[in-house]
Amino acid sequence: MANHSRKYDETPIERLVSPFLHFAGQEAAGGVLLLICTLAALVWANSYWAGSYESLWETHLRLGIGDYVIDESLHFWINDALMVVFFFVASLRCFLAVTQTLGSFFLPVIGSLVVAVVELPFWSVNVPAKVIVP
Repeated sequence: MANHSRKYDETPIERLVSPFLHFAGQEAAGGVLLLICTLAALVWANSYWAGSYESLWETHLRLGIGDYVIDESLHFWINDALMVVFFFVASLRCFLAVTQTLGSFFLPVIGSLVVAVVELPFWSVNVPAKVIVP
């Protein structure tokens, strides 16, 4: 006679995480989250605490291996470093969509390499990495 509902069979952590998992499983969840974060940033940047918003963007993040270190602001890491990754992934997905339409396997690989070869000289000339060697 164990006719318990699923709610009572879940552990406390499952009950805590399940609303998030349900939200993340929705297709529009990423867009909704992006919209909420954008609105929060707009309110923060135009409020009394705008100075703290500006200082957040000037926070320096240091990434290094051994003697090679890149020390840049959060503004640099988002605008330059992450945008390169974003456009690479976006171009790869576009070429993948074309590949599925045409039925070819090598088109996304060749397209991504072309994008990388075209962007490499641009980024090496216009965005020099500041490598600090002690």
